Amino acid sequence: MVSDFDLEVRRAELAVSRRQRMSLPFRLTSPVRALEHVLRRIVADRRLPGKVLSALDEILPRVTTYGDTDVLRDARRVAVIASYGVEATVSRSLLSLMEEFEAHGYTVVLVRASDSMHKPVWSGSSSISPIVIAKPNVGYDFGSWATALALFPQIASAERVILVNDSLVGPFASLSTMMADFEQSFSDVWGATDTLEYIPHLQSYLLGFTGGVLMHPSLQSFWRHVRVIEDKDAIVARYEIGLSRLVSREGFLTRSWFSHHVIVPEGGNPTTIGGSRLVKAGFPFVKRILVDNPDVFPDAAVAVQAVRELYNENVADWL
Repeated sequence: MVSDFDLEVRRAELAVSRRQRMSLPFRLTSPVRALEHVLRRIVADRRLPGKVLSALDEILPRVTTYGDTDVLRDARRVAVIASYGVEATVSRSLLSLMEEFEAHGYTVVLVRASDSMHKPVWSGSSSISPIVIAKPNVGYDFGSWATALALFPQIASAERVILVNDSLVGPFASLSTMMADFEQSFSDVWGATDTLEYIPHLQSYLLGFTGGVLMHPSLQSFWRHVRVIEDKDAIVARYEIGLSRLVSREGFLTRSWFSHHVIVPEGGNPTTIGGSRLVKAGFPFVKRILVDNPDVFPDAAVAVQAVRELYNENVADWL
């Protein structure tokens, strides 16, 4: 529950951020920052081995869409889910995630990457009706989100937009608390968690954007220029960290649902070394990397046990 004091603090922070962005010096330097953004990308591209490919150039000619895309015209809330699957059948976690977003009034766009590009299927008892984009397995999550924003540019102007991937196991309970935190947030960009890993930034597996901020020219440029990069560390540096640095440079206010200093005051990644602490704090997910690598992450067994005790669920049933 957000206190009245916290709400006032957030309103004040937002007012300061918006005054900064509306100030004459800030507006006059906007073209300079836009040029800097382009130059940074040119320099970064030169550091990449081999030919640099635009993800959208490779993806868009090969996509197939399913569902009623007309609903996006007037959609005020949209959740774009980046997913990968070897088989057509989706996991219990992915199905429940789509159901929860629809239950909270979000139009769901599922971007399903696969080598076969089959249309995903799920239990016939579910009443969900997402828009589905079947795409080649190119560009990882950022390529999938960029694909949805390119195919349906009206998403960017929605009042609330969530970008999430399927690296989460769960939700083991209703997302009401999480959605309330996002809906009550006065930030421009919201994340489930933040981290001090490398540099302070919002973690990209679950991000929220408010007030049409995705329409900002710098963010439009960011998504148009997602590249095909195979190295996952390079993806984190260029896109996860790069996105946080970009929104900070543009003066946007950011906030996380679970702050790193609460979950992992010792530092590190809150979703791995602090996975069980997140669950106990009310986060109804665990990261799949934690579950799949218990020999690497000692907290995995503790997190799985916490799910069993708090939600009476066996994590293995959700994979």
